[in-house]
Amino acid sequence: MDQWFTAAAAGGDSALRRSRRSAPTRTSTTTLTADGGIPTPFVAGIGHGEPRGPQDNPATDPQSVTIAQEADGGPRSYDNAYWQALDAEKLIPRIVASGIPALTEAGWLDLFPGGNLGDYVAAQNAYFHRPLTAPIRAGEPVTGRYQAIVGPWTHGENVTGAVLDALKLEWFDTWLKGEPTGMAGTPAPLHIFENNASQWVDTAAWPPSPATQTYYSATPRSPRAGQLGRAATA
Repeated sequence: MDQWFTAAAAGGDSALRRSRRSAPTRTSTTTLTADGGIPTPFVAGIGHGEPRGPQDNPATDPQSVTIAQEADGGPRSYDNAYWQALDAEKLIPRIVASGIPALTEAGWLDLFPGGNLGDYVAAQNAYFHRPLTAPIRAGEPVTGRYQAIVGPWTHGENVTGAVLDALKLEWFDTWLKGEPTGMAGTPAPLHIFENNASQWVDTAAWPPSPATQTYYSATPRSPRAGQLGRAATA
């Protein structure tokens, strides 16, 4: 998230010419501070590892305030304006307009694959002036300037593996050295590992299958309680 904010603040006239992000998240409320709307001890745990100093007033220090409010059900326990202002997805159109390419990476076993894929979708859509959260359909135009990797690992694992190293080196050759690697024009800028098939797949679309469907969980008072169906139930 720091890198998204840095790229958005830097603008096109800065020395920042490319960015590579590991385990990016779109918004803290869906990955760090809460899981399914339920507050988690993540922020408090980080706080224990980063002791407050004498200059950090518990009444104003952002992390101290967040820890306290999550503990007593205060405003930051909810997806309010504070967290919405930290939504990285809102920054992506500015980054794309500045011309800064980005390569992101996360693992299926980490907290952040959803944020990584959401950032990929938002960047591609922003580049082509489509709605930020719209699915990327097969055959729609994509750019090699915004690529994402989702592998079969946990947080920070395998970041120097052969697959990632090859992609990172090609990325830097393309955007730092200006070498004609072909990466900028790739028709498949999304690199995902299919866990059941144990293979890497390069694609552009997300979701990758055009046959995806939405299912709804029946409410407890419905005759179909506990079942999934195509229609929402009251």
